[in-house]
Amino acid sequence: MHFETFSEFEEYHKWEKYRWEFMRRNKEYRRAYKKALKLRASAKKTQPYIFTDEGKKESKLAQEFFVHYGKLIDPDKAWDDMEVLEKSIFSRVIDQRAVMGLWQNPKTPGKVRMEIDFNRINSIDALKRKISDRIDQYVMQYPEYGRKEYYKNFDRFLKVGDLKEKNMTFPEIAKQVFSESDNLKTGIESALKKAQNDYKQYIKYVSGGYRDITFP
Repeated sequence: MHFETFSEFEEYHKWEKYRWEFMRRNKEYRRAYKKALKLRASAKKTQPYIFTDEGKKESKLAQEFFVHYGKLIDPDKAWDDMEVLEKSIFSRVIDQRAVMGLWQNPKTPGKVRMEIDFNRINSIDALKRKISDRIDQYVMQYPEYGRKEYYKNFDRFLKVGDLKEKNMTFPEIAKQVFSESDNLKTGIESALKKAQNDYKQYIKYVSGGYRDITFP
């Protein structure tokens, strides 16, 4: 999530701080931490802890408390005493429990769904930024979606359709609609195909496709 000002950044981390301060007092978390200490003590030292069976078990424990860090942190450690890396424990959680994804169904490409739990929202401005971030991420991932330039062809579709309704032939329409430079560049046959394709688009939009003309 991006921040426009340092004060926004500080406000974000205040919520992380209080989440931790309450969670570290939770009995279930404190029990889980004691269990994690036993796992660490019994783990083999021949490989990094996170790759051991014990490390993987602790990682699952951490997930139960939505701790991204992968290791449970000493509940006796106050937020102000934590290291910078430790303070990232909620970096993928604190802003995701209220705004859940941009979900895309593979069967309907281009259609996504976002779920917002307003009962969890503490800042409308931050929510707007979060939604904007998610949309930007999606557009970067799927740049093929979006029809922002398509409306530029609508006038031509209408013109071709109206001329066809006046019983003009496609060669006549092609000659009238497409400039001589277009015809010289692409050929008369290509201009004819353009006219025919534009008329198909005209029929499509007149026959109900107009319902898909929306903004944004």
